[in-house]
Amino acid sequence: MGLRKPTNINELAYHTQRPLSRKDEDDQSGFCHMWVFKPNCPSCGDGVLNKPKRKAKFFVCDKCGKDFPVDEMILISMGEYDCPYCEHHGEFEEEWVRTKTAKKFKFKCGGCGKALDVGKLSRK
Repeated sequence: MGLRKPTNINELAYHTQRPLSRKDEDDQSGFCHMWVFKPNCPSCGDGVLNKPKRKAKFFVCDKCGKDFPVDEMILISMGEYDCPYCEHHGEFEEEWVRTKTAKKFKFKCGGCGKALDVGKLSRK
């Protein structure tokens, strides 16, 4: 899988580095580094969408200045992980669905298929 890795923190909308543990245990034998790139402008194609304020409900293009509601943007989460169950080292790329009640991001291990939970992502 050709995973695109960040070169600068400023190109990310969200990111996190967290230990992963087995369900209902505190062993923390796994690890996950996860990121979400800022979306490109759907209008001009050249610009990158930024949030003017941390809790803003819209993104603003840095080139054309148009704004787009946060809920309408499709963001892709990417990351690398070490599974705490089978010690598989893998990568993932999935759509990141943002909800007000979601505290964790969930994905499945490519080795054993178990569901892995990553704690809430941090904003840049």
